[in-house]
Amino acid sequence: MLTQNPDAILILVVEDEASHAELIQRSFESAQEEYRLEIADSLHAAREAMERHPPGLILTDYRLPDGDGKELVVLAGEACPVILMTSHGNEQVAVEVMKIGAQDYVVKSPEMFATIPRIAALTLRAWKLVLKHRKADEAIRRANQEWELTFDTVPDLISIIDSNHTLIRVNRAMADRCGLKPNDLIGRKCFEVMHGLEKPPVFCPHVKMMQDGREQSGEVENKRLNCVFDVSLSPLYDLEGQIVACVHVARDITGRKKMEEALRESEWRYRGIIDAFDGHLYISSQDYSISFMNNKLIERTGRNAIGEPCFKALHDLDEVCPWCANDLVFKGEVVSWEMLSPKDGRWYNVVNTPIYNADGTIAKQAMIYDITARKMAEEERRELEQKFQQTQKIESLGVLAGGIAHDFNNILTIILGNCFMILEESDPGLLQNTHIQQIEDAANRAAELCRQMLAYAGKSSLVQTQIDMSLLLDEMVKMLKSAIKKNVTIELDLMRNLPEITGDSSQIQQIVMNLIINAAEAIGDNNGTIRVILTKVTVQVGQADTDVLGNTILAGSYACLVVSDNGCGMDEETQKRIFEPFFTTKFTGRGLGMSATLGIIKAHEGALQLSSRPGVGTSFKCYFPLPAMPGVAETRPAAEVAPSIKGHGNILLVDDEQALLSICSSLLKSMGFSAMTASNGREALAAYRECGGGIDLVLMDLVMPEMGGIEAYRELRKVAPTLPIVISSGYSVGDITEFMDDEYAEVIQKPYRPGQVQEVLMKLLCAAG
Repeated sequence: MLTQNPDAILILVVEDEASHAELIQRSFESAQEEYRLEIADSLHAAREAMERHPPGLILTDYRLPDGDGKELVVLAGEACPVILMTSHGNEQVAVEVMKIGAQDYVVKSPEMFATIPRIAALTLRAWKLVLKHRKADEAIRRANQEWELTFDTVPDLISIIDSNHTLIRVNRAMADRCGLKPNDLIGRKCFEVMHGLEKPPVFCPHVKMMQDGREQSGEVENKRLNCVFDVSLSPLYDLEGQIVACVHVARDITGRKKMEEALRESEWRYRGIIDAFDGHLYISSQDYSISFMNNKLIERTGRNAIGEPCFKALHDLDEVCPWCANDLVFKGEVVSWEMLSPKDGRWYNVVNTPIYNADGTIAKQAMIYDITARKMAEEERRELEQKFQQTQKIESLGVLAGGIAHDFNNILTIILGNCFMILEESDPGLLQNTHIQQIEDAANRAAELCRQMLAYAGKSSLVQTQIDMSLLLDEMVKMLKSAIKKNVTIELDLMRNLPEITGDSSQIQQIVMNLIINAAEAIGDNNGTIRVILTKVTVQVGQADTDVLGNTILAGSYACLVVSDNGCGMDEETQKRIFEPFFTTKFTGRGLGMSATLGIIKAHEGALQLSSRPGVGTSFKCYFPLPAMPGVAETRPAAEVAPSIKGHGNILLVDDEQALLSICSSLLKSMGFSAMTASNGREALAAYRECGGGIDLVLMDLVMPEMGGIEAYRELRKVAPTLPIVISSGYSVGDITEFMDDEYAEVIQKPYRPGQVQEVLMKLLCAAG
């Protein structure tokens, strides 16, 4: 059928015979597929049409008043397929036009005009296959090119050798080592090029591979090149399964072999002393490779792990230990610390000392003492306390988050919807629009905080970005100055150009707000000062600094936020309980601020320290890990722009919040829809049964009295399996996964925005036809 749908394929019909053009148009009007049709009566008109709107298919007469259809074939090129029509069949002409790129050639007849839509559909499908094959050919070409690049980029000496030791192919690294160009090596014998011999050497792995048909590997000393290679050979088979060649890879390990020899020579100097040491001891190089272990360490690991990385041999780790002090040791420092081994769960005191070799290189000597007996009781008590505190916090905040999410997000939806309507109905540039925008911004921030509360309770994901802490603190302090009493002064001392941290900006804002507001309330009606300091802190390996949970702060670089006040301070009992959920010293407080602050910092893999004295004041230190490489500062999302496409249809809006029903009805009408309302699932079912097919979509809340969204959804599905249904909820998506497999249902999180609602509605209505 013919349509004005911009997504339908545009067919350009070039026909100077009006009756033929009319027959073609009528035929497409009765076609099953949707097409757009544009008719040109000359070659010139066709060119202009192609410039205005590039077609998806060209259907052209062979003979035109100002030329012939062959020119359009050339002009279209690979942009779209072309079908040529002629009044008289001519095999020579057919061959000619097919050679220059025409997709098909048809002879005009009543039957042809009747079946032209089917011919067009077949041509378009064939054209898709042509494009697919071209794409595949291009992918093969690129793959070959990438393989060639990889082959010549690998530093190992790689060659392909046939069964007669003849070099078939070599990479650039091998050619460079031999001092020749790759083409100069092709056709020569491998033993002649690599070893300067007239026949294969007695140790030749290629000969052995040809005999037993297995892969070969081993070390080969090459006297001609004065180096040692780690050689591996893999057989290549023909279609009959016979070995016809091999891939020969040689890696130069001369440097490693020399190092191993040097280490063996020095080992005897340390063996006697080290074997007498009552502890574990090993020596390693800068690349973490163990060169020596004493007998006690061999007994602990169960093997002599010389040559293995220390983190693998001692701790069964696949990467460098987080606490590793290699960098400091190889700068000449002696470093010591206590640690819990991830391999055996025992505590050790570790002392790392640099050893200076005669050739000027440095090795690391690690002396490890088992201190498990001293640490066990302390560690067990700490773990029990941490588990109890963490469980209590998560359970308490989980109950809170589930309780506030629905009602709070309903309120925010109403606020955001009213802001949108005011802005839509007012003239741009009015002064009050700025105030409305500020209300909208504040509501968005509140919605974000609600989502973070759910995230902290384990009900949704956190959104992490790169954050410039100094900019965030500038904005938060500017906002909070208007929220605290005038007798309180806030002093800023912020380190600028500090590397960005990785975290959730709204959660960091919540931390800053909690700490500054608590500090202001601690000052009370007295004149006082809150100091906000941002600096970079480096915790060295071996430092015994602990956080409020008693955990040792891991070594590394941190962005340290300090918020201190000269208020009333806290006694020891209050300090012990301040991070418990629902513990508060305020008459109107809920006791969530500090427990949430601690949880957020721990979620960011940071640490929190507290120091306070009654009558003197309180200081909080928040440690946020700095990345090894600087990141990109957080960018704010652009302001939402509602889609300009108007909808149509009747929407049944179901929610128990009357104010929300009112604003959502207005929003839907502003989008072009008509709206009906119901306050619960039972009313929604009654409305649908009464209207029957008059309802095009249902937008329904999840939690309602009498009959909730889940039950109403199931009942509606019994009578209307394909009715589009949008479920809205103030809870996380995880609570409504029942609807995710329904192709006629969508889930939208409160508080939702007008543009977001319109996008979901249009998507479902289009899918439902």
